[in-house]
Amino acid sequence: MKRIRSVFEQLGIDGAIVAILGIVAILLSIYDIVGGSQISQPILVGVLGLLLLEVVLQRIRLDRTKSEIIGSLSGAHIEVFSNEEDFADAKYRVLMQTEKYVYDTELCLPAFASAVSSPSPETRYKQLLKQKILNKQIEFRYVQVIYNRRHFESVLEKLFQFCECRYYIGYFLGAPEVIPVMNLMIFDGKHFFIGGYYGPTVRGDDRNVYTQSDLMGATLQQYYDYLWKSARLFNDKHGINWEEIQHCGQQLGYDIEELNSTIARIAKSVGFSRVKVFAKDIAREHATD
Repeated sequence: MKRIRSVFEQLGIDGAIVAILGIVAILLSIYDIVGGSQISQPILVGVLGLLLLEVVLQRIRLDRTKSEIIGSLSGAHIEVFSNEEDFADAKYRVLMQTEKYVYDTELCLPAFASAVSSPSPETRYKQLLKQKILNKQIEFRYVQVIYNRRHFESVLEKLFQFCECRYYIGYFLGAPEVIPVMNLMIFDGKHFFIGGYYGPTVRGDDRNVYTQSDLMGATLQQYYDYLWKSARLFNDKHGINWEEIQHCGQQLGYDIEELNSTIARIAKSVGFSRVKVFAKDIAREHATD
């Protein structure tokens, strides 16, 4: 009986159907023993016919489900990059055809690279990204985790530099020290880069994965949307949120005077004039020289 049940299960037949057929078979056997053999055979043939019909229907449903899954994955394209150069080249190629937006993350402690004498693939990508942002060809969203003062000041520099563009920064202040995090990039909701997971003190895996898949893309897009809605925003379409800058700066240990001088220095370096000067209870806006 177990062997028969195993065969049925491999065919995709539900356990309830097997139980019903088993009961019918037992009843027919009893009926045959007590003298109903004249009609038990036609009934048995009918039951077997129903069983075969159910097998066929189950197989059709199973094949249809498999076809739907395969169909959803058939258009997927996946690449794995084991070094930063190939990864940057792939980003550049995708950015060349991007028309609407780039959503990016920096959830791990950033590596502040030293200057290089010749343009690297990453430099070429950043130059094209900057050009598209300044020309207002795309919207750029950046979800970042602010780990320290140096990171905070680099964020302020970008915030001031791209203040007239569709360049928006959301942030989380500090991340769990024991949980490695993985970054995500989305281009026009069609191209997705995942990878580069790091801890706050230990470098992780440099491999990155690229995919172009509706099935995976929908999940990754939902994940990014959740990150963005959960983050605190340094700015939005209405302008810079100076209260968030003050909040973040004070959480990192800046006093008001130090925060004011830091903002003024960074603003001057990028030619940004509409800065706020914070007092203990109020902030006033003025233009820098």
